[in-house]
Amino acid sequence: MIGPMRTWLAVCVGVWMMTSGCGRGTSVNGRMAPEITSTPPGTATVGVPFNYTVNAGGMTPIAFAVVSGPEEFALHPTSGVVTWTPQSEGLVAIEIRATNLAGSDTQAFEVDVQDLNAPVFITEPPTDPGLERTGLHHGAPDRSDRRRRVRV
Repeated sequence: MIGPMRTWLAVCVGVWMMTSGCGRGTSVNGRMAPEITSTPPGTATVGVPFNYTVNAGGMTPIAFAVVSGPEEFALHPTSGVVTWTPQSEGLVAIEIRATNLAGSDTQAFEVDVQDLNAPVFITEPPTDPGLERTGLHHGAPDRSDRRRRVRV
């Protein structure tokens, strides 16, 4: 039973490879090679984390890498998540690559890093429970001092 099943599996894999273009030497298969589909932000702010996740279509697994850019610019090799907090203003040139067994795709872009000109406001509610009683928060009012009304 195992012999015919192995033969069937080998035939299926061979047919798939022939129809998909895999296994034909070193030529790149355009249908399966990665294609970067995401668009990076064009601006960033000094001291504020840059928010970008590289997305690519194509045969998986896809590996991501930085081709060129600032030394502190990091790209997670499997998720495509960028980790970078710009430290100085100016125009920064960056190039990234997505690679799989069928080929690769690169994306070159520039980010205009601007200085922080305005104060930063925190819009999250306070985490200190003591602030809720002082009225120095923007959450729901403290109702602990309301008198109970009893209906007769």
